[in-house]
Amino acid sequence: MNNHSATVALMLAAPIFMKLSKQGKLQHDIWLVHLTGEEFPSDCMGARYFNQAAVENRLALHLPKGKMKDLSKVKVEGVFDLDMIAHNNDKEPDIFQIASGTGAASQRLAYRLTWPTLHGTS
Repeated sequence: MNNHSATVALMLAAPIFMKLSKQGKLQHDIWLVHLTGEEFPSDCMGARYFNQAAVENRLALHLPKGKMKDLSKVKVEGVFDLDMIAHNNDKEPDIFQIASGTGAASQRLAYRLTWPTLHGTS
């Protein structure tokens, strides 16, 4: 179920981000990266490869007809992982969990994402 829900979320987000981009309302590029089949036995191979390439400044986009686009100078500002967004725990149903990381920017993002839920606003 989680692969399905993450795929749907990306498909719904794409036209929204595209519209915001065309209106000049985005401060940064947003990449919607879909990785699937990451569970055992593949042990997150796609995610590991992508992240290692980004850290080692050798990230590239494979284009049609064998062409490549160099993305090695891209600086990643943040990551929002949609893993298991439709997963529901039998013991505590309808619990939404964010693992925000350890940095101050990650903490601010988590706070902004949970504010409407915690305070009944949007």
